[in-house]
Amino acid sequence: MQARLGLLSQYNRPLTLQVILPVFLFSLISILPLAYWQFGGDIMFQYVAIECFATQFWQGDLYPHWCNDANAGLGAPVFLYYFPLPFYVASLFYPLTWVGGSIDHVYLLSLWFVTFVTGLTAWHWLRDLVPSKLALVLALIYLWMPYRLELMMFRSAYSELWCLAWMPLVCKYTRRLIQAEASALPKLALAFCLCFLSNMPAAVIGVLMSAAYSVVMVTKATRMALLRWALALGWGALLAAFYLGPAILYKPFVTTEGVIGGKRSWSNDFLSMANVTEHGQGNVVVAIGLTLSAIIAMIAYGLWRRPRLKDGFLRREVMAWAVVGLLAMVMIFPVSRPLWQLLGFISMLAFPWRMQLIVMLAGIYFAALILGRLFQPGRAAFRGGDLSLIFGMLALLGLFVISARSPDFVTYGDKIIASRFITQREYRSVWTDKPYIAMPYLLNRYDNRGRIAKAEVIAGN
Repeated sequence: MQARLGLLSQYNRPLTLQVILPVFLFSLISILPLAYWQFGGDIMFQYVAIECFATQFWQGDLYPHWCNDANAGLGAPVFLYYFPLPFYVASLFYPLTWVGGSIDHVYLLSLWFVTFVTGLTAWHWLRDLVPSKLALVLALIYLWMPYRLELMMFRSAYSELWCLAWMPLVCKYTRRLIQAEASALPKLALAFCLCFLSNMPAAVIGVLMSAAYSVVMVTKATRMALLRWALALGWGALLAAFYLGPAILYKPFVTTEGVIGGKRSWSNDFLSMANVTEHGQGNVVVAIGLTLSAIIAMIAYGLWRRPRLKDGFLRREVMAWAVVGLLAMVMIFPVSRPLWQLLGFISMLAFPWRMQLIVMLAGIYFAALILGRLFQPGRAAFRGGDLSLIFGMLALLGLFVISARSPDFVTYGDKIIASRFITQREYRSVWTDKPYIAMPYLLNRYDNRGRIAKAEVIAGN
């Protein structure tokens, strides 16, 4: 087993076409359903935000803060608080709209690009653990994990997808920092920065994961690693200061009463039967339940095999990921409410539902532990069947997620786009009267105008 989970970089290989091409093709396959099906979830926000950001960016506003056209022309300070990196990426594809493309095409290309980058960063992390070819297989599995499919296929959580793209780098360089690799500190700081610039709630969860892993892994001989970790976190925050600074400075002028008041949507709250009875997310809940059961089984297997590992670092690492993964599972459910209350202000940023992010990463780690045995000499005849079974199970879970999509999101979203509506709670300036920024007011203006074509809206007609 020790030969299958390297200490530092014995499995490191340079990025080659043998890695880039499979990730490129698999990322195209992953977004293929969205090329034929309509988007759902928060897509109305993504379209409006991409249009606002990209238009102002190409007009010379290198970092748009105020979205001028949002909320039926009232504007919104959305980009003071919404994370700029994903919209910079989308802006690179925006010139396609000048030659006949649409915001739909811009968004689809952005999804492909984030999927491609995610596959490469996952491989970059996992090649420290297993041989390069197996790391590639695990990276493709990471792209098809049910929680990631939920973000991409169901919720249209574009910014969170970018945070998932950088999270393998947080795992990789936290691990190397614990192993006293000097160059890991600036690399971990950069990984934290990229997470902060992509999605703050998911980034906070990633920080909690990295901190818990480091605390379990550290020994008396390596206690200075915790100080280096803190320095990396602070450095990452400073690198993102051009975004974090204005967000903190201007926060008093923007209301977040919906979040502070506890009026969270299902995707920000605990996993409970309310997701089935009130929100109609039965398929998603089934996929989550099956995923958690499978990962619990993998963790149990890892703990059972742990005493056979000869290297002390690997034994601690198996325990660290077991603790982190199981704790994240507990914090998904309402039973963990007291733990969230102890987190104080952080609990408004690190929502319980998103703890699946940590569970997913823990699952990938233990998959590396287990699949390393399947790729040992003598198992060659079974590899094809093993991998077919794994991808078949993931495809089944993916279908659970995809089939939960609601077409109501799309028809409802046309009016949202027409009114350039951002949100009635999180990004409303405190001086704007509520009736003029409330969703019913804006939507009623368009009730008698029928279905407005997105192309007409985007063209300014």
